[in-house]
Amino acid sequence: MNKEIRDYIRRHGRTAARKQFGDSIDNIDIYFDGAQVGIVKRYWHPEYTCYVWEAVLTHEGTVYSHIDFQDSQVCVDWADATILELQKPKFNIILRATIQASCHSIQGIADIVGCSRFSIHKWIRGESYPDYHYLQAMAQILGGEDGQTLFQRWSDQIATEQRLNG
Repeated sequence: MNKEIRDYIRRHGRTAARKQFGDSIDNIDIYFDGAQVGIVKRYWHPEYTCYVWEAVLTHEGTVYSHIDFQDSQVCVDWADATILELQKPKFNIILRATIQASCHSIQGIADIVGCSRFSIHKWIRGESYPDYHYLQAMAQILGGEDGQTLFQRWSDQIATEQRLNG
């Protein structure tokens, strides 16, 4: 919001400013590492038939959005948390690194876990996620005594990715 709009709001109020300049006076730009990655905006939502706040983020070509009915700060907080989550390595990258650091081959893991090596390759490429029992078995094999901790970390990461990707 520029100085002209701020002065107009002081003199005439926010409602008059919206009529004069449009709803964009409420927009809040979202920045990460100095680059604009999204916006929080207020607008009339035709389905809800009321004004809503919406945060819209773009990350690696994917658009993420969140709507709140009362407060822009909720949208800003959601955007901050989502940006941090998106900066974490993806499950497939973590799985690939864990397998490479182990003494097991993909075929060996597949034989022990009870799935095909093609399934493991799909998980490494990020095309799908392993089922619960495969994930738990791989965590035990690759994590050793820390298998339960590894399983929990992987489960949390997969849940986050699935929540973000809808």
